[in-house]
Parts: sequence; C-alpha cells; structure tokens
Amino acid sequence: MGFLDNLEDSLKTLERADERDPSVQQRRQNEQARALAVAPWAAKLKDSVFTKQLFDKAAMAGHKIRTKIYMAWLENTLRLE
Repeated sequence: MGFLDNLEDSLKTLERADERDPSVQQRRQNEQARALAVAPWAAKLKDSVFTKQLFDKAAMAGHKIRTKIYMAWLENTLRLE
C-alpha cells in the first residue's frame, strides 16, 4: 500500500472512532446549537452600519500606512488582518 492509501485508512478509522464516541457526538450537538443561537445576531452584525463603517475606517487606516487590511467573514466570525 502506498502512503495515500495508509492515510485514507487512518482517516476512516478516526472517523469511525469519532462516530462511536458519545462525547464527540455531544460536542457536535453543542456546537450546532451554539451556531443556531448565534446565527441571527451574526446576520444582523453583517448587515449593520457599524460593520460597514468599521470596514471603511480599516481600509482608510490601511491606506494611510500603505498596508492591505484583509477583512473576511468566517461563518459567524469577523476577521480583520
């Protein structure tokens, strides 16, 4: 077997172990419940005037120091670099 076959087998084994582990299932359910609770607030924040002004001011600040400011939404998280 090649390296990729071994890697694929290892990943499948880990996935099967995760599916059987009740703590992993509980964690996934908790993460899903949290995402559902946060979603409406994140949507409001994405469309808010505050966010638009933040993006504008970040772009102006980056322009002043001649640097690119990267802005991105990662699911429900706003990331500025």
